[in-house]
Amino acid sequence: MTKEKLGLRETLALDIIQQNKLLGVKSDSSGFKFWIRIFSPRFLPVLLYRLSYKSQVSGYSVFARIFSVINFLLFGIEIATVCKIGPGLFFPHTHGTVIGAVSIGNNAVIYQGVTLGAKDLDFTYDELHRPCVGHNVMIGAGAKVLGGLSLGNNVSVAANSVLLVNAPDNSVVAGVPAKVVSFKVLDNQSVEWYRFFFVFFILFELVKKIVDVYMVKVGEVKVALIGPSFFSYVQSIRDEFVRRGLKSDYFDERHSNTIFSKICYRFGLSFLYSKKKSEYFDALISRLIAGAYTDVLLVDVEVVDKPFVASLVQNGMKVHIYMWDSSHNKSGFLKFISLLSGKGSFEPEDCAKYGMSYIPLFAEDVFASALLPANCRKFDFSFCGTLHSNRGYFVNELRKFCVSMGLTFEEWLFFHSKWLFGVTCIFRPVNLRSFFKVSEKGFSKTDVAKLFAESKYVLDIPHSGQRGLTARTFEVLRAGSCLVTSNQGADDLPLELASRILVFDEIKNIDYAELQKLEGGPISASTDYYLSIGRFVDQLVEIMGVGERYLISNNVLDDKY
Repeated sequence: MTKEKLGLRETLALDIIQQNKLLGVKSDSSGFKFWIRIFSPRFLPVLLYRLSYKSQVSGYSVFARIFSVINFLLFGIEIATVCKIGPGLFFPHTHGTVIGAVSIGNNAVIYQGVTLGAKDLDFTYDELHRPCVGHNVMIGAGAKVLGGLSLGNNVSVAANSVLLVNAPDNSVVAGVPAKVVSFKVLDNQSVEWYRFFFVFFILFELVKKIVDVYMVKVGEVKVALIGPSFFSYVQSIRDEFVRRGLKSDYFDERHSNTIFSKICYRFGLSFLYSKKKSEYFDALISRLIAGAYTDVLLVDVEVVDKPFVASLVQNGMKVHIYMWDSSHNKSGFLKFISLLSGKGSFEPEDCAKYGMSYIPLFAEDVFASALLPANCRKFDFSFCGTLHSNRGYFVNELRKFCVSMGLTFEEWLFFHSKWLFGVTCIFRPVNLRSFFKVSEKGFSKTDVAKLFAESKYVLDIPHSGQRGLTARTFEVLRAGSCLVTSNQGADDLPLELASRILVFDEIKNIDYAELQKLEGGPISASTDYYLSIGRFVDQLVEIMGVGERYLISNNVLDDKY
């Protein structure tokens, strides 16, 4: 029987044999000692995982979830029910371990505090964003293996390492970010060759570091983008910088993205995390200095504070900011605005009041590629978004409007925590009507673009008192749909888009005759550019001054922009 076809009993037997081998004990097939080992805190988590995975692949996802939750509550380990792990799995300790890999091979040894998963928020469990782990791998305590990378066979990951790139077979990786520090010498490899390769690797890294530092000194621009992990928008801006040849990296402004920590930061309770926040910022400053970053772009920050920004400036970095929330919602940046070089915002009022440049938001290229003919629209109305503030009220009003007019309405509702959404229902009872429709899993941008392309009209609701145009505005219009919004700022959009925008005060006051006059479909190249992330980054480059220092002088801007 091959290992790919092993049943549950055979797999567990191999798990026990591997555990006994690693613990140096005899593999008793019966007796009291055997059952003691079965229910030990080292093996029982493996047993619960095997039951969870078996339930999942057999179509009993509810039982799979139950076994997974029991594992988490008893042993502090969270393993995705869809993650396939080969026989011989061993956990010396389990607490704080999170496993969200695509698959893990045979004879894996995983210590406490390990994280295997996606770099960014990934509620859809996209395998392209999650690691694949080979056979005979050892992952040390506190190590993080993140992103769609490949971990080869016989790899060892040192404790507290952060691995973001592929690791070849037989390698030992360590550091933050982790790199290959040595290769394991197998029986068929010569020690002399191994030593030569190791010395060559060290010399190569040394020369590369010297060249990197020299290049920065002679004028190379290197940008660090710092902001919240918010549906990967900041990462998309980073990717656009990189596409233009500008070295850029993204760093999360929060030390943690748990629901509790987000609530504390949002509602001014950051003192509960003062020590962890300070340690995280100190480490981040050290990384930025060591990485020779010349510019730091703060994107819609709410955790970053004045001492952090002052330290960056004192170390010779130019610090810029772009906000896609108004100062009414996030005012913390006003405490250090005098230290900033480039300043931009999507909110016209803040631009006029604080001397910031007005830069409207954008839609990524995936929304342009989703464009469909008007006669292919499946839905009359759609809405996709987080049910914060008073959005639940507007969504419910649109339901009633669509029923009265005989229109179809497709709604994709999101809230980061179901139980927390239940709390909002106490203060906003209208949210109860959406409780069973709200999902904790986000929607991919590809799916959202397809939804908009299949909709005649899309509803958008900004924060109360906000005139700045949301990213949703640009996404809807770039997908060729018509926008129905309560944002009075939509009147500031190019004239070509006026025929596909309806601004309302109350949904019940929408004139159906006026709604029918809206026309979607293809847009001109100039308007598409206005709605694009390319135009957005052009404006960022201008206020940051990196165009003169790098992009223009090196001729990396292409004709499109």
